[in-house]
Amino acid sequence: EIFVSYREKRQWSDSEWRGTVSRDGGRSWEPARDLVALAECSVYGITIAETGAFPRRVHFVWSRLNGGTPEERETKHAWALRHHIYYAYSDDGGTTWRRSDGAAYRLPITLETQEEIYNCGTHGVWLKDIQLDAQGRPYVLFIDSEVETFEGLWKVGWLDDGAWHFSTVAASDHMYDDGAIALLSADDIRVYAPSTPVQPSEDGGEIEEWQSTDGGRTWTNT
Repeated sequence: EIFVSYREKRQWSDSEWRGTVSRDGGRSWEPARDLVALAECSVYGITIAETGAFPRRVHFVWSRLNGGTPEERETKHAWALRHHIYYAYSDDGGTTWRRSDGAAYRLPITLETQEEIYNCGTHGVWLKDIQLDAQGRPYVLFIDSEVETFEGLWKVGWLDDGAWHFSTVAASDHMYDDGAIALLSADDIRVYAPSTPVQPSEDGGEIEEWQSTDGGRTWTNT
């Protein structure tokens, strides 16, 4: 069983995030369905599935570019800002989707019905990685940044008992820095990121390791 999700751009101002499933190892595919459809927005999403018996729970987080409220569209550098973070999960391999509290979504998810789990204000948010702990709880790595100086913060968000929590890992000098999160054990979480500005105001740089021994609440550069 394979679940594939992707963005399909139908018009210059609109895009949908879609999903399709193969139940025979990729030989055939079910008709794709719209998971998220946001008018005048582009969707940027990442997904991960649990291990274990099929069908596996799939976690999906996304941000959106442009669209939304008139105030957001008139924000300086609105062309570059990816707004906020939203969340959904599926218990049946990608057919039906739910919010953090288990309430069912009606597909496709829209601007009005999506569950916002993180608000970046006038900044933008760039998703980098999503992983699961031993209990199947998602951890999301992202950068919260403004686009004039490119300066921002590496952040981690995680779901625990139906509520989302967030912490700051390190500074970033570019929203297109990239990195990864690794959950090695309950008291050992690592983030790998170019968090030293070797090339100021450019993406990339020397990779550093950050460690949390308290479930993601605080971080130490190793």
